[in-house]
Amino acid sequence: MLAVALGLTAGCATTSSVDEVRTIAQEAKKAALDAQSSASNAAKAAQQSQACCNDTNAKLDRMFKKSMYK
Repeated sequence: MLAVALGLTAGCATTSSVDEVRTIAQEAKKAALDAQSSASNAAKAAQQSQACCNDTNAKLDRMFKKSMYK
């Protein structure tokens, strides 16, 4: 009987273990959301930079064409 009781309690997770795992999972989820937010911000900055680059190239092309007509 003692062996059965010991086997059942040794195989089961304690409440503190479950809470610890839950806390770790919540921290991992928060870290993943933070990383996703950072990646979204980086993508937005890259798109803005590309738009600026495209505008600059268009201006240079217009300047070059203007200078060729003179």
